Amino acid sequence: MTRPSVAVEIRAPQPGDAAHIAAHLREADLDELIAAGLDDIEPVIQEGIDHSALCWTATVDGRPLCVFGVREWEGKGAPWLMGTLEMAAHKRAFIAQAPAYIGLMLEAFPVLINHVHAANEQAVRWLMRAGFKLQAPEPHPATGELFQTFTMER
Repeated sequence: MTRPSVAVEIRAPQPGDAAHIAAHLREADLDELIAAGLDDIEPVIQEGIDHSALCWTATVDGRPLCVFGVREWEGKGAPWLMGTLEMAAHKRAFIAQAPAYIGLMLEAFPVLINHVHAANEQAVRWLMRAGFKLQAPEPHPATGELFQTFTMER
Protein backbone atom coordinates (compact mmCIF):
# COMPACT_ATOMS: atom_id res chain seq x y z
CA MET A 1 0.00 0.00 0.00
CA THR A 2 1.32 3.44 -0.92
CA ARG A 3 1.43 6.06 1.76
CA PRO A 4 -0.43 9.23 0.72
CA SER A 5 1.77 12.23 0.01
CA VAL A 6 1.52 15.03 2.55
CA ALA A 7 2.35 18.53 1.41
CA VAL A 8 4.97 20.50 3.26
CA GLU A 9 3.98 24.15 3.19
CA ILE A 10 6.37 26.98 3.90
CA ARG A 11 5.16 30.22 5.43
CA ALA A 12 6.37 33.16 7.50
CA PRO A 13 6.96 32.34 11.18
CA GLN A 14 4.00 32.93 13.47
CA PRO A 15 3.73 33.40 17.23
CA GLY A 16 4.06 30.04 18.94
CA ASP A 17 6.35 28.50 16.29
CA ALA A 18 9.47 28.78 18.48
CA ALA A 19 7.66 27.21 21.44
CA HIS A 20 6.37 24.33 19.30
CA ILE A 21 9.77 23.65 17.74
CA ALA A 22 11.51 23.81 21.15
CA ALA A 23 8.99 21.41 22.70
CA HIS A 24 9.44 18.87 19.88
CA LEU A 25 13.11 19.50 18.95
CA ARG A 26 15.08 16.77 17.21
CA GLU A 27 17.75 15.22 19.39
CA ALA A 28 20.53 16.19 16.95
CA ASP A 29 19.46 19.85 17.06
CA LEU A 30 19.25 19.79 20.85
CA ASP A 31 22.70 18.18 21.03
CA GLU A 32 24.08 20.85 18.69
CA LEU A 33 22.72 23.71 20.77
CA ILE A 34 24.11 22.19 23.96
CA ALA A 35 27.47 21.57 22.23
CA ALA A 36 27.54 25.28 21.39
CA GLY A 37 26.90 26.17 25.03
CA LEU A 38 23.24 27.10 24.54
CA ASP A 39 20.70 25.42 26.77
CA ASP A 40 17.70 27.78 26.96
CA ILE A 41 16.22 26.44 23.74
CA GLU A 42 13.02 28.39 23.06
CA PRO A 43 14.63 31.85 23.45
CA VAL A 44 17.48 30.77 21.14
CA ILE A 45 15.00 29.72 18.46
CA GLN A 46 12.92 32.88 18.93
CA GLU A 47 16.06 35.01 18.66
CA GLY A 48 16.88 33.26 15.39
CA ILE A 49 13.41 34.10 14.08
CA ASP A 50 13.52 37.70 15.32
CA HIS A 51 17.01 38.50 14.00
CA SER A 52 17.02 36.77 10.65
CA ALA A 53 17.04 38.73 7.43
CA LEU A 54 14.93 35.93 5.92
CA CYS A 55 13.03 33.32 7.90
CA TRP A 56 10.41 30.65 7.23
CA THR A 57 8.49 27.89 8.99
CA ALA A 58 7.83 24.60 7.20
CA THR A 59 4.54 23.01 8.23
CA VAL A 60 2.43 19.91 7.66
CA ASP A 61 -1.30 20.25 8.34
CA GLY A 62 -0.51 23.53 10.12
CA ARG A 63 2.01 21.94 12.53
CA PRO A 64 5.52 23.42 12.40
CA LEU A 65 8.15 20.92 11.23
CA CYS A 66 11.06 23.31 11.32
CA VAL A 67 12.00 26.93 11.31
CA PHE A 68 14.91 28.11 9.19
CA GLY A 69 16.46 31.26 7.90
CA VAL A 70 19.57 33.32 7.39
CA ARG A 71 21.02 35.94 9.73
CA GLU A 72 23.51 38.64 8.85
CA TRP A 73 26.89 37.89 10.37
CA GLU A 74 29.90 40.11 9.61
CA GLY A 75 28.48 41.02 6.19
CA LYS A 76 27.78 37.39 5.32
CA GLY A 77 24.69 35.23 5.69
CA ALA A 78 24.53 32.59 8.42
CA PRO A 79 21.94 29.97 7.45
CA TRP A 80 20.33 27.96 10.24
CA LEU A 81 17.56 25.42 10.82
CA MET A 82 15.93 23.89 13.89
CA GLY A 83 13.58 20.97 13.33
CA THR A 84 11.10 18.80 15.16
CA LEU A 85 11.06 15.03 15.57
CA GLU A 86 8.35 14.96 12.87
CA MET A 87 10.86 16.23 10.27
CA ALA A 88 12.07 12.67 9.63
CA ALA A 89 8.68 11.67 8.24
CA HIS A 90 8.63 14.58 5.79
CA LYS A 91 12.30 15.24 5.02
CA ARG A 92 12.07 14.36 1.31
CA ALA A 93 9.21 16.80 0.75
CA PHE A 94 11.09 19.51 2.64
CA ILE A 95 14.45 18.82 0.96
CA ALA A 96 12.82 19.10 -2.47
CA GLN A 97 12.00 22.74 -1.68
CA ALA A 98 15.33 23.61 -0.04
CA PRO A 99 17.29 24.70 -3.17
CA ALA A 100 14.84 27.56 -3.82
CA TYR A 101 15.31 28.88 -0.28
CA ILE A 102 19.09 28.51 -0.44
CA GLY A 103 18.85 30.55 -3.65
CA LEU A 104 16.93 33.29 -1.84
CA MET A 105 19.59 33.32 0.89
CA LEU A 106 22.32 33.68 -1.75
CA GLU A 107 20.43 36.57 -3.37
CA ALA A 108 20.47 38.36 -0.02
CA PHE A 109 24.04 37.39 0.89
CA PRO A 110 26.67 36.42 -1.70
CA VAL A 111 28.46 34.31 0.92
CA LEU A 112 26.76 31.90 3.31
CA ILE A 113 28.71 30.63 6.31
CA ASN A 114 27.90 28.89 9.58
CA HIS A 115 28.98 25.94 11.73
CA VAL A 116 27.47 22.49 12.18
CA HIS A 117 28.09 20.10 15.06
CA ALA A 118 30.44 17.49 13.57
CA ALA A 119 28.52 14.75 15.41
CA ASN A 120 25.36 15.68 13.48
CA GLU A 121 26.22 13.32 10.63
CA GLN A 122 22.84 13.66 8.90
CA ALA A 123 23.16 17.46 8.73
CA VAL A 124 26.77 17.20 7.54
CA ARG A 125 25.73 14.82 4.72
CA TRP A 126 22.81 17.03 3.71
CA LEU A 127 24.97 20.17 3.64
CA MET A 128 27.45 18.43 1.32
CA ARG A 129 24.63 17.20 -0.98
CA ALA A 130 23.17 20.71 -1.04
CA GLY A 131 26.49 22.05 -2.34
CA PHE A 132 28.03 23.57 0.76
CA LYS A 133 31.77 23.21 1.28
CA LEU A 134 32.75 21.86 4.70
CA GLN A 135 36.01 22.43 6.51
CA ALA A 136 37.70 20.04 8.90
CA PRO A 137 36.19 19.90 12.40
CA GLU A 138 37.56 22.33 14.97
CA PRO A 139 36.85 22.67 18.70
CA HIS A 140 34.17 25.16 19.76
CA PRO A 141 35.90 27.92 21.79
CA ALA A 142 33.45 27.67 24.71
CA THR A 143 32.80 23.93 24.92
CA GLY A 144 35.57 22.12 23.03
CA GLU A 145 32.94 20.21 21.02
CA LEU A 146 33.87 19.69 17.37
CA PHE A 147 32.12 21.87 14.78
CA GLN A 148 32.63 22.19 11.03
CA THR A 149 32.41 25.48 9.18
CA PHE A 150 30.27 25.26 6.05
CA THR A 151 30.19 27.80 3.23
CA MET A 152 28.57 28.52 -0.11
CA GLU A 153 29.10 31.42 -2.53
CA ARG A 154 26.91 32.55 -5.41
